[in-house]
Amino acid sequence: MSIERVKSSEASEKLPESVNQFVRGWFLSRFKKLTPPQKFSFKLIENGENVLISSPTGSGKTFSAFLIII
Repeated sequence: MSIERVKSSEASEKLPESVNQFVRGWFLSRFKKLTPPQKFSFKLIENGENVLISSPTGSGKTFSAFLIII
């Protein structure tokens, strides 16, 4: 297994379509925009990739991991 950095062009400004409609509604009512960890990780997690997120506390790492699988 190799470690790769995600390129800026791979970031997404939107929640993936696979996010449950109720979860999507809740998320969008509570948060104005995605955080950098979310922008870069959602697509990879949705595709079943192993992802290691290194980011400051409170930056959205937990949501990055769990929002896709809820």
